[in-house]
Amino acid sequence: MRKLDIVFDMDDVLWDLLGEWIRTLNETHGTSVARDDITVWDMQQAFPTLSHDELYTPLKERDFWERVKPLDDAVAYIDKLVNKGHSVYLCTATDYRNIAYKVELLKKYFPMIPLKRMITAYNKSMIACDVIVDDGAHNLQGENSRYKIVLDAPYNQTGFEEDGAFKFRAYNWNDIYRIIDWIANAY
Repeated sequence: MRKLDIVFDMDDVLWDLLGEWIRTLNETHGTSVARDDITVWDMQQAFPTLSHDELYTPLKERDFWERVKPLDDAVAYIDKLVNKGHSVYLCTATDYRNIAYKVELLKKYFPMIPLKRMITAYNKSMIACDVIVDDGAHNLQGENSRYKIVLDAPYNQTGFEEDGAFKFRAYNWNDIYRIIDWIANAY
């Protein structure tokens, strides 16, 4: 088995940012948007009655981030990958004001990943690695990562085509782990 350099997106790969964001917006503004209604990357389209400030205000509040929880099985599978000897890195495209909140989430739920392995980048195609896992299909462009895994979501149904050799679609953390294990053993 080959030891891999793996880069994981944080929001909606490690933890359920979108679920808490939708819940908070619905509760605050009396809307009734469901996760399946978010069919494009631009959240504003699912919440057309909200201003830009109303839409993004929750992301600036500490109590919002305290309610964000890991996705099912994310902690267990990250721990397995680390214990198998893979180098796990985390990457996020985020407003600088959110970095402290994300660091707190990492320390709380993913202490097995050293904070020095956290990367902030809006252009993830610049990151060289064996495997990159993201929910944003646009983040899986470029040639610096050999294998690309998109974590399925209603908003990433286009713009990411599996090709069987280097691109994969995962539907949950079990799929992510299974694909990475296959890659590590395929060498």
